Amino acid sequence: MPGTGIFGGTFDPVHNGHIITVNSVINLLKLDRAVFIPAKISPFKQDKIVTPEKFRLDMLQLAVGDNPNIIIDSYELNRDEVSYTINTLEHLSHQYDKLHLIIGYDNYLIFDKWYRFNDILSLATLVVMRRKTDDIGIVSHNIPATFVETPLVDISSTIIREKVKSGETIENLVPDSVNNYILKNGLYST
Repeated sequence: MPGTGIFGGTFDPVHNGHIITVNSVINLLKLDRAVFIPAKISPFKQDKIVTPEKFRLDMLQLAVGDNPNIIIDSYELNRDEVSYTINTLEHLSHQYDKLHLIIGYDNYLIFDKWYRFNDILSLATLVVMRRKTDDIGIVSHNIPATFVETPLVDISSTIIREKVKSGETIENLVPDSVNNYILKNGLYST
């Protein structure tokens, strides 16, 4: 299944789970590349305060490093509006052929609530990351998707922020370069 995987999020901060699972999807589906899209204003997190985009983008660049399979696109960060996936896919469809939107199983359960979800499906194949521990849940739709089993990496950005705030170490949760950046810039400590 050659093509380009699209993986969006706030990445506040990016962590090892993001990198490991997306690399797994690239390898399992034999994708040409994956594009990480940091959101400026997530539709599902409009009421939350997020770290300024400069810091999130810097951390993402540090985490990706020189990985030739992952590209970062700041398209959403350059827009002063809610980051709807359909707008981003319309933009990326002019740059890449065969788009594959990579989402977690939790987002698949509510995918029919996404803004213009049918239009999203006309631009990209939906790729859903599943882990053995995912609760199957009741799926209230029959939206077609490619399901891939990804490694269980029990890390979340929320846990990382909480650990930093309480003075706990986040080694092994984020790349060393991201850990150093967080400490150097005093992120999440207050």
